[in-house]
Amino acid sequence: MKRFALLLTLSVLLVFSSGCGLLVADKEGEKEKKTKEEEIDAVEPSETFKEVEFKHINWFMGAPDPEEHGGIWLYNKEKHPGVLDNNNWDTKDMLLVQASSPKYDKYSLKVRKLQVIKSDVVKIVVKLEEDNDDKPAHEYISLNRGDLDGMKFIVETTDGKPVETK
Repeated sequence: MKRFALLLTLSVLLVFSSGCGLLVADKEGEKEKKTKEEEIDAVEPSETFKEVEFKHINWFMGAPDPEEHGGIWLYNKEKHPGVLDNNNWDTKDMLLVQASSPKYDKYSLKVRKLQVIKSDVVKIVVKLEEDNDDKPAHEYISLNRGDLDGMKFIVETTDGKPVETK
């Protein structure tokens, strides 16, 4: 009987002591969870810029030939080539973006974004795709009159590589 009482006492003691250990382990687990949550690397939002609205021009009779050399031209009512007389110059301006390096021949250029990165600087984000045309990569776009007056430009591809326009 003494053995039974001793065994019962030890069993009860073991049960109670192990239960307390579980509670301590749970509190430690909660601390570990909180520490892990605090260690999560927060990510800053990506930089965004004001964008200028524009439209791609769909030329029914074919686009005008590119200029003799690469560059960026902002055409408006007062200054534009005669072949572009049919534009609505009272409300619209036109921008020509043309790559200068021969390495861009056999490529087409599509303007994706006009981002105002400084008060006087616009980044023209373009996509270059292989094309069979021997003309330099270029595109004309239409935009609201005056939206780019007084601006300077840089041209980059969608993956951030600079495009030569001089």
